[in-house]
Amino acid sequence: MQVNYPFFHRKQVRNLFIFVFGLSIFLFSCKDEIIVGSELLNDELILVDVTDEVEINSFTEFGEPFNAFNSALVGRRLAHVGQINDGLFGSLNAELALSCNIVTSTPPNYPIGTKSLQADSLVLSLLFDTLATYGDLSAPFRIEVRQLDQKMPTGAIVKSDYSFLLGDLLVDTLIQIKPKDSVTVYNFTDKKNVKVVPQLRLVLPKSMAEALLNNKEAAVSDTSFVNFLKGLHIRAIPQNDNGIFGFNLSASALVSNTSNKLFMYYTESDTLKKTYSYPISNRFVNTGQRDFTGSVVSQHVENNDLSNQLTFLQGFGGPRVKITLSNLDILKNKIINYAELTVTADKTSGLNDIYPAASQLFAFQKNSTDSLIHIADIFRPENASLEFGGIKKEADGKVVYKMNITNQLKMFLKDPTIKPDIYLRTPFQEDFVQRSVIYGAKHDLYKMKLKVNFTTN
Repeated sequence: MQVNYPFFHRKQVRNLFIFVFGLSIFLFSCKDEIIVGSELLNDELILVDVTDEVEINSFTEFGEPFNAFNSALVGRRLAHVGQINDGLFGSLNAELALSCNIVTSTPPNYPIGTKSLQADSLVLSLLFDTLATYGDLSAPFRIEVRQLDQKMPTGAIVKSDYSFLLGDLLVDTLIQIKPKDSVTVYNFTDKKNVKVVPQLRLVLPKSMAEALLNNKEAAVSDTSFVNFLKGLHIRAIPQNDNGIFGFNLSASALVSNTSNKLFMYYTESDTLKKTYSYPISNRFVNTGQRDFTGSVVSQHVENNDLSNQLTFLQGFGGPRVKITLSNLDILKNKIINYAELTVTADKTSGLNDIYPAASQLFAFQKNSTDSLIHIADIFRPENASLEFGGIKKEADGKVVYKMNITNQLKMFLKDPTIKPDIYLRTPFQEDFVQRSVIYGAKHDLYKMKLKVNFTTN
């Protein structure tokens, strides 16, 4: 008796053979990998060729003023104040200018001229955000608050090098900054102490509170109020030169009832305790002044041999890293499957290692107007950690950043008129003060690496 096995039919055997043969060709062809500018990333990889004919060079460049205010910016916003001054990156001074407004729907109801009014205090409250903390906060900060002699600048964008006209000094005090500690506030209404979220509270002069409380026009008209108080400028000077802290001034944080307000505490008719809160406007400007004179960064900007050993980058308008790829012609007529750029950095920097390396890096290219834009592999900045990478990971006592630059490399190969340059920075300049000391393209031990996986036509 003859037994028929359907899976041994001649046609199916032929199809199976074709599938196995095709799969074998694909697997062998995809093993062609090349290490550009360095040794193997993984000793277990099987490579057809290893070459350093494609050369990597690294440069350190000075940064540029960033958008300290951008009307189109949505989502989270941090504001930084403080100073860092060291011989490595030079000096950074972060300051904040802000303004307040009357709530149009609920203006103050000061019975000016009809009942006795007494100003108790005028307090500026700003919500701390630990993500804005950088450096050493162990020493107290000297906090200076001055009145603005001008209204907040108009326009959709204000750059971080904007210089404000400053007026009278309103606050000059030493404060120990504790961004994680709740604050106890006396409630004027029920005469009880209440714990509120961590915040900085600054008492403005009582004379200003009295003048505002008895200004009938400023009490009912926002225009008159802004003419009375054009804005406030905040400067924080760490007594050890090593610290920056900051506030959460995002849209959601600005509507908080317990912080991000200018609180007027007053007494009506000698006994009735009342409070009115002026919200902080979303038009605030976080400026950043830098001086690289005599710094190590300045030396590396001027000497590319040094930058091929060490490079430097920092947010808030700090230095950036430029990487140039040469002799890309060795990849001509190749199908690029994947390209990964790896850079290694020190875990920390500065005196006593108080400045942790940046938590993430982004890669940029220059457009036709010489402005930096995201490389082709960063499709959606909010999802860049999945599509592009650039997340800080610790390995063998160092920090490693791995970045997918596949599409950008394809662009370089497709259009020779595009300069094969990639720029590394922190993701969002206005939100990051973090910095990294990155080993350069020619470093003896931790040189930059570009792994290209390709298929030959």
